[in-house]
Amino acid sequence: MNTKRPPKGFFSEIEVAESIGVSVEQLRSIVRRHIVQAEEDVDKIPRAWYQPSDVVMLKMLVAGSAAS
Repeated sequence: MNTKRPPKGFFSEIEVAESIGVSVEQLRSIVRRHIVQAEEDVDKIPRAWYQPSDVVMLKMLVAGSAAS
């Protein structure tokens, strides 16, 4: 588990998952399905820091999935 504080203005995956109302595993699945383009980037998901605009985009993806 990454216990380091993200850089100022960024969010950890735990903070993002809580903010958009999904589990960390669900967040990782959403990122894998909609954002990651290269297979070697899959391993970087747990270490990623998210910007506020990323959180907005992820909220939209979750809302779109729920509406389907």
